[in-house]
Amino acid sequence: MEENNPISKLIEHYSSWSRLKKAVAWILKLKGRLLLLSQRKKTLAKTDPGSDLTPPKFPKEQQMDQFKATYGADRLSMEDINEAEKSIILFEQRQHFKQELTLLETGKAVKRESSICKLNPVVDDHGILRVGGWISKMAMPMELKNPIILPKDYYISKLILRHIHQQVSHSERSHMLSKLQQRFWLPCANSSARKIIRSCVFCRRLQAKVGEQKMSGLPEDRVSPDLPPFTHVGIDYFGPIEVKRGHARVKRWGVIFTCLVSRAIHLEVASYLDTDSCINALRRFICRRGPITSIRTDNRTNFVGAEKELREALKGLDHDRIQNALLKDGVK
Repeated sequence: MEENNPISKLIEHYSSWSRLKKAVAWILKLKGRLLLLSQRKKTLAKTDPGSDLTPPKFPKEQQMDQFKATYGADRLSMEDINEAEKSIILFEQRQHFKQELTLLETGKAVKRESSICKLNPVVDDHGILRVGGWISKMAMPMELKNPIILPKDYYISKLILRHIHQQVSHSERSHMLSKLQQRFWLPCANSSARKIIRSCVFCRRLQAKVGEQKMSGLPEDRVSPDLPPFTHVGIDYFGPIEVKRGHARVKRWGVIFTCLVSRAIHLEVASYLDTDSCINALRRFICRRGPITSIRTDNRTNFVGAEKELREALKGLDHDRIQNALLKDGVK
């Protein structure tokens, strides 16, 4: 691409495909209106040579409104946007595939040394280079049968890829390429799409590694694999669980003992939330699993479904009595 070309500078000025098309559409629309005005002046000069061709002057606040009313430049239509897109693509193809377009327009075949020779390129009615093939007579849109050929690693190709990447809501590369191939054919599109995704700030934020909290060192009773299981245990309650006793339903609680090293568990049943039931559960556990050295437990209401009951029950526990019972067995 020529660096001093004003059209190339205009294209590189925009970082959005949509904004570029709108800018070119306004320029083309103004160009058409000015050509029409020039023709009218020439016609009027021939028919009425003595007429005043100087446009009337308006106050500054009315100049823009009068300009829009005179040239019809108040809004852009979809036809204007499509025409601008064709003009941009045609300009880029003339810059990159100038030799191929010249050969095809004169009815000659593309040289084998060309990078698009294998695509069997053809030129449509607007002079745009498209991919050829044996499905040209199939009843389907022109964009699908003969996609537009884009030059590799050109700025316009990057703008289109970036626009499609935003259209597919920053989806993965395969979705992006599927959307691209519905209208365009870009050589090495896979690597180009990967570059676009890698440079996308929004995608980098989504794919960023989540911060992890650094764990502190484990206490000694958690890293003693040489000791027997349940030497150091954690204890907690769960419940209440309704069970049938005769014709009545009563509440029972589960007591879970967890080995702090191997994470093995042992379950016991507590008939009530009192001191005696707690001591009895501990004694049954020690009788079945052997002596224990330490117990870790929280003194909070971690009992599922009975928070109010447990708050009142914890007040009635005789902690001194439980501690004395544990000290007899050498439990911390």
